[in-house]
Amino acid sequence: MTSLHLARPLGKLRLPHYGRYVSLQRWISNERALTDERRPKRPQPNTFSSGSDGSTSEGEIQPGDHIIAFCRKYQVSFPSVLRRAPGVKLIPNPFGLGVMISEKHCFNKQSLRYLDKYEHPFTKSVLEMYIAQKKQPLWYSVHSVPITSPLPCRVAARRVRHAFRDALAAHGYDLEGRKIMTDDSIIADLHGTVSIICANPKAACNLKFPELLKQANKIVSAIEPMLARGKDGRRIHVMQNYQQPKKQDSKSAWKSMDNKKAKTQYHSRAR
Repeated sequence: MTSLHLARPLGKLRLPHYGRYVSLQRWISNERALTDERRPKRPQPNTFSSGSDGSTSEGEIQPGDHIIAFCRKYQVSFPSVLRRAPGVKLIPNPFGLGVMISEKHCFNKQSLRYLDKYEHPFTKSVLEMYIAQKKQPLWYSVHSVPITSPLPCRVAARRVRHAFRDALAAHGYDLEGRKIMTDDSIIADLHGTVSIICANPKAACNLKFPELLKQANKIVSAIEPMLARGKDGRRIHVMQNYQQPKKQDSKSAWKSMDNKKAKTQYHSRAR
C-alpha cells in the first residue's frame, strides 16, 4: 500500500487490539482442547459399518439396564433372533427378495441407535412407540439394499410393502396380521416379526406390480404355518402335521443295495 501524494510505502498497519484478540483466541482453543481431553468419551467399536438407510448393527450398541428391563417386561427382542424363513421358495426371484422371520417381536434396525446404554433424548419416545405397537400381532418391515440412489430404494420398499399387505388381505388377514375372513380355520392371527429385504430395488420399481404381488403371495403362504396362533393365544405348529417320508431301515437298505449289485453282475456276465 503506497501513499497517493508521496508515492512511497506507508509501512505496516498498526492495530492496537489485534494482538490481544489473537492471544484470546489461542487461549480459548487451548481451553477447549483440555476440556475435550478431560471429557469421558463413548467407547467406539472396533468395526464400524452403517448403511445409507441410517440403520445400526447390534455390534455397535451396548444396551443398558433400562433397555434389558424393557425387553423382559414387554417381550421384545433384538433383530439377532431373526432367521431366514425355511419354507419361502421364490424361484425365479427377479427382485432379489429375502425373508427373515421370528416368532418374537423384534426391534427395527433403524431404532437401534436409540437403545444404547447412553440414553438418547428420543429413547423414551421410541420405547413408547413399541409399547403402543405391542397391540399388533404381526410386525413387518421392508428394506432395500442401497445399491442405487435413495429414491429408487424408497420406492422399491414402498412397493414391496404394498404387495405384502395385499397378499395378507388375499389370505384373509388385516394389515396387522389378524384373521378377518370368517371360515373354518383355527388360525386367529399371525404373531411375530417379518423382515423383507429387496436386493434389486431397480427391478422392484420397473417391473409390473402383479409380478411383485405374486412373490408376496408366496411369502405369506410360506410364513403362515410358522407364525400362526390359535384363538387361545397358543402357537399352532402346523409344520408338525406334515407327514415325513418313512426312513428305511439300515439293514433293509444294505440288502437292497446287495440285490441291485448282484443283478448288475449277473447281467454283465450274461452279456
